[in-house]
Amino acid sequence: MIPFAEVGSEAMRTAHAPVSGCRVGRWGYPVLAGVVVGLLAFAGADGWRSAQAQELREAVDMAVRTHPLVASTRAGYRAAGEGVKEIEGEFLPSLDLSADTGYQRAHRPVGSSVDQNLWRNKQRLALTQMLYDGQGTTNRAESSRATAEAAQFEVQAAATRIAQRAIKAYLDVARDRQLIEFAGANIDLHNRILGDVSEAARTGGGSESRVAQVKTRLFNAQSQRRRAEGNLKNSISAYVEAIGQMPGNLQDRPFPQSAPPATVDAAIAEAMKNNPTLLSSIEEEKASKFTAEAERSAFLPNLDLEFAHERRDGVDGTSGHETDSTALVKLSWNFYKGGSDQASVRRALERASEAMYKIHEIDRQIRRELDVALNDYQVTRDQVALLRDRVATAQEVTTAYGEQFRLGQRTLIELLDSGNELFLARTELASREYDQILAAYEFLAVKGTLLQDLGVRVDMEAASAPK
Repeated sequence: MIPFAEVGSEAMRTAHAPVSGCRVGRWGYPVLAGVVVGLLAFAGADGWRSAQAQELREAVDMAVRTHPLVASTRAGYRAAGEGVKEIEGEFLPSLDLSADTGYQRAHRPVGSSVDQNLWRNKQRLALTQMLYDGQGTTNRAESSRATAEAAQFEVQAAATRIAQRAIKAYLDVARDRQLIEFAGANIDLHNRILGDVSEAARTGGGSESRVAQVKTRLFNAQSQRRRAEGNLKNSISAYVEAIGQMPGNLQDRPFPQSAPPATVDAAIAEAMKNNPTLLSSIEEEKASKFTAEAERSAFLPNLDLEFAHERRDGVDGTSGHETDSTALVKLSWNFYKGGSDQASVRRALERASEAMYKIHEIDRQIRRELDVALNDYQVTRDQVALLRDRVATAQEVTTAYGEQFRLGQRTLIELLDSGNELFLARTELASREYDQILAAYEFLAVKGTLLQDLGVRVDMEAASAPK
């Protein structure tokens, strides 16, 4: 930021010093004092700052911990983890109990010893272990693990998106508050000038047309402040949506710890390893490929080992208790299913192709977004340097015009124009400074290191919502 304290104090001393042999402006010395004091007070405005300001990292941490989008994707990750356990359970034995009881009426050839009317009971306990299913369960398990990994990266991606929204809202509120302060100082300046000009017109030292000119400037200044107030209200709404609470005192220009590099080459390689959206899509492609392999298992036989014990009473029209205990190896093999198995394989392969092309798309997006973010950062960085010079120059012009006005070499309108230029310069400088900070954070987000740079951790095992 441009230090205005020394320039301002020197200008104030000059404004109030008695000058012998010099002419006073058309409306006299009081007008000069109001103008210069107002301009220098405006130039030295520091914005909404506080030693107890909420840090950006704290705001982002709160957004990541409490935002429903992150909670939703976290629940999806937990569900995917349960899906892994569900598939892995198919590798273990299955224990099943079946039982039936009821009335049976049997019809048999004449001379059979079977009772025609009996009350029957049957119970069967079977332990079944899958020995071979064409690697179907193995591939489904691998697919579910890859899906769980993708869901984990998706939680990171959602947290990064919320962090970006929180950062933008945070910076917008801080910027808009400062712009409102600038606009308020600008209005105060115009009000002081209007009072002096109106008094001069009342006492015959000025004209009503000049009063109207100052009023026009004042109305424009009030319109600028109203627009800034509307922008701040929108920024606060975005802040509450992203972070979940009203903004308090905020940090002034919270720049990230690491600035973007000169080129994107190294950042691209880092993004390929860290961008959670890309990593999630890679895991989704793996899951799709394993699913396709699992579908091919339908063309292979299934082999199971079964241990069973059965107890019967009155079954098949034979009275009395019967028991059977068996240890069997069972083979089943489907030879025709109407083409549905082939269709399932083709569908799975197309899903794998879809996932692969999605990776290519995300790769292009990452490269483009890194280029855009770095370009935005470099452009705003250069603009900030130029605008700081503009503000410093506008400050010098305002001070010089104030001195020249005392000597009758400048009109009030010229001095007012210099004050307006200072207002516009400081407003644009503040806007570009916050744009530069946002571009730096956007670059980190695309690179996949935003949360790490802020020191924000995503809790993957947060408790689920109450039932």
